Amino acid sequence: MKEYYFFLVLALFITAFAHLSYKKYYIEKKRLWYVVTILSFIMASFCGFMSLRGLSIDIVYLSTSFTMIIISVFSKIWLKENITKNKIFGSFFIVLGIIIYAVSE
Repeated sequence: MKEYYFFLVLALFITAFAHLSYKKYYIEKKRLWYVVTILSFIMASFCGFMSLRGLSIDIVYLSTSFTMIIISVFSKIWLKENITKNKIFGSFFIVLGIIIYAVSE
């Protein structure tokens, strides 16, 4: 069971990395970042499918919303983007939704 959660977490972080590498490609227009983006999305899909082998689709699907929070944090660190009030507000509602769903199960 632990390996399925490992693949889920890996899928979330690779997906976030893929989004960030695409932002990097958009900024720098270097083909390398485009290739990294495509390969990252392929790896994220593989990890997502591996997690679905042992976890229910509702857990995996709900967890994907957490990717937006990961992207915001790493955009601040790697791309020096600002974390706005709207991002904080949105992140709060993502976490709130995850908690409400978890409690209702």
